[in-house]
Amino acid sequence: MKRVKWFFYSLLVVVLLLVLTNRSFYQEGNPLPLIIGIVQLELSDDKMVRLDYDDKISYIIKKDTFDSEFNLISQSLDEYIKLKVSQGWVFNETIGSGLIFESEGCLMTTETKMYSKYYMIINEPVEVN
Repeated sequence: MKRVKWFFYSLLVVVLLLVLTNRSFYQEGNPLPLIIGIVQLELSDDKMVRLDYDDKISYIIKKDTFDSEFNLISQSLDEYIKLKVSQGWVFNETIGSGLIFESEGCLMTTETKMYSKYYMIINEPVEVN
């Protein structure tokens, strides 16, 4: 019985060390908001979830293969664009992985990047020029 407990605890320690030292797990800093966002995406019909970071505005979307209204990589990005349009921004174009919005002479470029094969992160700038 002691051998089984020892093996289980050893295995648990090894798994925790692998998770905690995996650089891709921490590519966005604190992974907790990402984990919460992914769970929310998977357990609901939402296409986009805002991530709770103190120092930046970020969203996570599940990459899909549907046709996009704005001819983008993912229909889920359309949801983000519609959110920005409802906030008074006008979608101009995409440049690389950036989405360009304009409102009252101000330009905002949001950065999109793949977090994994299935999820994409959208980062908004803290200040808009």
